[in-house]
Amino acid sequence: MNLTAPIDLVWRKLTDWPSQGEWMLLTQVQASKPSSEPQQIGNIITAFTGFNFGNPRKKFRIGLLDEMKITNWQIGANQRVCEVDHFGKWLKGFGRFELNQITSNTTQMIWYERIDSPFLFSLLTKPFTQIAVVVSLRRFRRKISN
Repeated sequence: MNLTAPIDLVWRKLTDWPSQGEWMLLTQVQASKPSSEPQQIGNIITAFTGFNFGNPRKKFRIGLLDEMKITNWQIGANQRVCEVDHFGKWLKGFGRFELNQITSNTTQMIWYERIDSPFLFSLLTKPFTQIAVVVSLRRFRRKISN
C-alpha cells in the first residue's frame, strides 16, 4: 500500500504503540517501552482486540490478547523495518512492518503476518480478521493524510 506522506511521519504513527487503537479496529495496544525510545528490540507489545463490558472497576472482556516481542528494528535513510514474534497462548507466529521511501512524500508500506493458531480457531476468526485488517489499513491511511 502506498501512502501520501513522508517515511518519517508514517513510521512515527505506525510505531506509536498506544495510539494504534485509534486506527486498528477494536484494538487497545500497550508496550513495555515508550515508542519514542530509539532501541525497540526486546520491547513487549500487547494488543487486545475485542469488546470491553462493565465499569472501570469490574471489566468483562471478550476478545483476543496478542502478545508480541520486537526482534528486529531498523531505521535507514529510505527504509524502516519492525519485526515481531507473536508468542501468546492463542497466537504464535511472525509479523513485519516494512516502509520504503518512494519519493519525499510517498511511502510504500508492507505489512506481513504469519499466524500459527489452532485450526478451528483460525477457521472461526479468519473472516473477521480479514475484514478488520482492510478496515484498519483504510483508517491508518486516513490518519496519515490528516
